[in-house]
Amino acid sequence: MQDLGYRVALSGKTHIGPKEVFPFEYSGKGNNPDMETVDALMSESVEEGTPFCLFACSNELHSPWNKGDASIYPPEKVILPPYIVDTPRMRQDFSKYLAEITYYDSQVGQILDLLDKHQLREDTLVMVVSEQGNSFPFARWTCYGNGLQSAMIVRWPGEVEPGSTTDALVEYCDVTPTFVDAAGGKPASAIDGRASFLC
Repeated sequence: MQDLGYRVALSGKTHIGPKEVFPFEYSGKGNNPDMETVDALMSESVEEGTPFCLFACSNELHSPWNKGDASIYPPEKVILPPYIVDTPRMRQDFSKYLAEITYYDSQVGQILDLLDKHQLREDTLVMVVSEQGNSFPFARWTCYGNGLQSAMIVRWPGEVEPGSTTDALVEYCDVTPTFVDAAGGKPASAIDGRASFLC
């Protein structure tokens, strides 16, 4: 993306190394996106006429689930997935987990609000991906369906029809070539993954 004239930034959690191989503009607050830095990135990009590629990486929904307002998900009213044993402790934990999802959603909302603030909505491809399931039994770290699936929501005005869905089999390795293709570049042949699964 840098070769295509983009500023490439990562704000929040990182799982890459060594860092010198990934020359992002790094920022973050407690393993979460630094919204002030993201705001500045967007402002500078508009002012300078420079496109940007931002990876805003949240540490949520990792335990301990201590963010968000769990009171809006009373344990006695939560609907547990069928693979979770129904106990008071599980209900309490699932309530906190749902609250943390809501907290994560608010982070996404802050970034979307910043795009609107800088009038970038119509010119920006937004992709939101989740972790591979929750960390309850039979989910994350397993080969069960709930440990292998990640949510992916895309907003790309003029390219992706709002409300549309696809049954494309997508892996994270498809994201980089898709971004490069969307930016008008040609993905390097050494990169794994398939470009333009969004179209």
